[in-house]
Amino acid sequence: MSHYKKYKFDVDKYNFYEFMSSLCGHQDLSTVHETLGDLELFTMSNNSNTKCHNLFYSKLRKGWPEFEETYDNFISEFVRPLLKEDFIYQRWPTLRVHVPQNWATPDFHRDSQEGYDHPLGEKNFILPFTKCYDTNTVWTESQSDKADFKPIEMQWGDLITFNGNICRHGNKINETSITRVTYDFRVLPLSDYHPGRNKASGTKGTKFEVGHYYKKLK
Repeated sequence: MSHYKKYKFDVDKYNFYEFMSSLCGHQDLSTVHETLGDLELFTMSNNSNTKCHNLFYSKLRKGWPEFEETYDNFISEFVRPLLKEDFIYQRWPTLRVHVPQNWATPDFHRDSQEGYDHPLGEKNFILPFTKCYDTNTVWTESQSDKADFKPIEMQWGDLITFNGNICRHGNKINETSITRVTYDFRVLPLSDYHPGRNKASGTKGTKFEVGHYYKKLK
């Protein structure tokens, strides 16, 4: 059994790469670590403390209509047909920057476990900007508790989905020479959405409800 599924999307229609390279001021995102300076070894509490993260989330908080329109259209036009059911989705994607000799998310975990507290039924997606392989990528088991961890190999133009809600996944120290830059986001089928009963994110304290962590399809 494969531990993930891979789809190809139109990079000209949904050119997230241009948004990120312009924002970070670095055309080749696989070498963006060259402009980030010295970074301490990341933990789960400081793994979004880079210049790229600060620029990305700051611009989203201020309002970034061009990006949000592309993201919303991507979810509605490309992701929706893959699921064949109605769902809500993560309001903003999560940016991951996995630089050489560092982690991105060092804790191998299930998203639904205590401390993360994501609702059961969520589906995980990864959109990569760089070549992801070996120790610079996400490793996941194919089934819960199977412990058959393998790397998810991907590159720009791919969209990956895997069951990180109940399958353990995480990163290793990046011993390659390039940085992994990816978005990840989650969708939740409406049949699994129970507003008022779900907890808040264990890492950011965001409520797993529409208007907070999630938004509705267009």
